[in-house]
Amino acid sequence: MGKHKHSNKQQTQTTTRFTTSPLFILPFVLMTLIYPFLAQYNSVQNPLLDNPTYYQTEFLSDIFLCVKAEFLLFITICILCLFGWYIVKNRPAQRPILNEYKPFIALGIYAFFIILSTIFAQNQNLALNGMIGIFENVWVLLSYLILCIFGYWYTKTTERKSALIYLLLAGTLIMGIIFLFQFLGEDPFVAMFASKNATVAVSGVYGGFFNPNYLGSYVNLILPLLVVLCVAFRKTTKLAVAFGVATVLTVLGLLGSKTTGGIIALTFVGCFTILFFIFKKLHLTPVKFFISLGVLILSAIIGITAFLNQTIQNNSSLTDPLTAIYTCDDNLEIHFANKVYYLSTDYDETNFAVTLVNENGDVIPSTVENGGYLCGFLGIRPYIFPEMDNLIAFELTYRTTSWMFTNDYGDGSYYYITPSGGFTKTTPTNTTSGTLFAKLPTLLSGRGYIWSQSIPMLADTLFLGYGPDNYAEQFPNHDFVGLMHGGFTNTFISKPHNMYLQMAIQTGLPSLLAFLVFYLIYFVKSVQIYLTSELKNRQELIGFGIFLGTLGYLIVGLINDSSITVAPFFWLLLGIGYAMNQINRHETTFV
Repeated sequence: MGKHKHSNKQQTQTTTRFTTSPLFILPFVLMTLIYPFLAQYNSVQNPLLDNPTYYQTEFLSDIFLCVKAEFLLFITICILCLFGWYIVKNRPAQRPILNEYKPFIALGIYAFFIILSTIFAQNQNLALNGMIGIFENVWVLLSYLILCIFGYWYTKTTERKSALIYLLLAGTLIMGIIFLFQFLGEDPFVAMFASKNATVAVSGVYGGFFNPNYLGSYVNLILPLLVVLCVAFRKTTKLAVAFGVATVLTVLGLLGSKTTGGIIALTFVGCFTILFFIFKKLHLTPVKFFISLGVLILSAIIGITAFLNQTIQNNSSLTDPLTAIYTCDDNLEIHFANKVYYLSTDYDETNFAVTLVNENGDVIPSTVENGGYLCGFLGIRPYIFPEMDNLIAFELTYRTTSWMFTNDYGDGSYYYITPSGGFTKTTPTNTTSGTLFAKLPTLLSGRGYIWSQSIPMLADTLFLGYGPDNYAEQFPNHDFVGLMHGGFTNTFISKPHNMYLQMAIQTGLPSLLAFLVFYLIYFVKSVQIYLTSELKNRQELIGFGIFLGTLGYLIVGLINDSSITVAPFFWLLLGIGYAMNQINRHETTFV
């Protein structure tokens, strides 16, 4: 037994000496000091050119995401090369103990379903190359997992752990300075691309995260750790001040971004932290903490659901009487106020006539007004597209929203003309019409509608998903009435605005369960360690800060998607967090 302990100790010392090579810190340098700030104008081939609801141009521009996807793959290749070098240089007895990696079996299952969903993807081009505005293809998703493993392995085996803290500080300070400039109205990215005649289609405070919502995800991930680091280094004046400045600038970025979701998620993290320290002060066991937390979460869900249901009952105007418009062979089928109407048009070179009848065949009177027709609750105006060989169409107006239709497109049946100029049929969708989300389509800036359309997709992805980055093609973007209800008129929906739905739909429900198991193991171990520890030394505080940060990221993931701008940092910190738990459990010196 004594010989076995000596062998393990010798193995750790040999491994540690090997990973002190500066080359092993390179991926962290690239991730913290270069990756977040990458921006490059790229003209990318449109992957959905044959989708009539999407842009009908062959090439689309990208500034923040494509370059990050390519650079992330470069970092991943560097990591794989370092792993290969390590394996070659170390004898089998000196390689990592596989027992320590048991929780990572869940990541292996996640990776398996990512690959399997790619092989059987609905659109393999999207799965392999990524969707414009997202670029989380199969290679990027697998890169996340490799980053997680590398973060764990490096933190466990190197003596240069303190370098990670300084890199984090440098990266957050640089990002904080960008936040400050954007807050003052001087966006460095706009200035960078102004000379290249390229337009940055984002305004306000967003860092380099492409969207203010993703800045909210970044802040929830980083801010708890920065606050804890201020405490951990409070006796080292210069570092404490530096972390304090980084914290203030990060908060400024969150406030300037005006992302409500990020602020709400951070509030939940704050409440969790207070609850945690109350239990810690009372010296209660982790089991009691888990039970209490579960009761509180369940109570919150019941309370929020009851409040939203009461809101629906007290405000009938939340439900729009226009529920659907379908394009049929001979007419438009219009569902309004629980009744069905049929609209047909007739025209020749000089005349245009409209007929609207109800389900009983009764004609709804119409009047001519401003060159068009007013038929009950609808306005109809003829329209000609000169650029489409004088295609005859008509504009249908409901309240303040208008759509274009035609029955002059080849076969004589009715088509919806999309905002991008495509032609498509509109058919019933599998919306969860009776659910809370469908009754509150504008909930959380339209997420109610998106979720009401996304949840039914899960019936098709119980085992395999549609494929990485395939959500956009599967979402019913032809449902223009539903899009109007959600506040997305003339908008193409490409993301579910929920990280968990995103996983389950694209890579399958088992992949989501594997991810949740992996994090749940980390969550339980973290509570067990930090609820019973004194949280006085730096290594415990750093581990606790990473725990709170990853928790915040997952909370904001309820209303945000996974994004290539932020997700790599989550996975890297999660791997480091796993390692910190083992270090704190064995009381190994960190810094």
